[in-house]
Amino acid sequence: MKNKLSVKDTLKNGCVIFTVITVISYALGLLLSGKDNPFIPTLTWIILFLIFSLVLAFANIILKNPGYSLGIRLGLHFLATASLYFVVVVLCGGFIRNGAQTLIALVLFVILYGLFAILYAILSSGKKKKKNKKEKYDSMFS
Repeated sequence: MKNKLSVKDTLKNGCVIFTVITVISYALGLLLSGKDNPFIPTLTWIILFLIFSLVLAFANIILKNPGYSLGIRLGLHFLATASLYFVVVVLCGGFIRNGAQTLIALVLFVILYGLFAILYAILSSGKKKKKNKKEKYDSMFS
């Protein structure tokens, strides 16, 4: 089956996600750092990024499962990634100590996930329309 992702492909996707997250965090660190307050990810954060990225890559398999409707797949994927985000970033990252930071982190996640979900839905519906357009119509009643 061509649609199935192998473990090797999933690990590659996790490494790509890890690289993007790490580069973005260092770029933000350069932009937000001051002389008195450096904002550079520590080894702990890098390890958390790696764990988050690999588990997220395995959670992305849910989105590739054609057996369920897009809404169900996105809902399950949201639950999986929100749980992952809460455990890795909020709990392990130390945001849980401050209620305002926890709320901001979760709201930011929901907003970013919403943007992702909209983009994914648009792209997947475009692929579906293109696939249906290429299929030849056979009349069942003539």
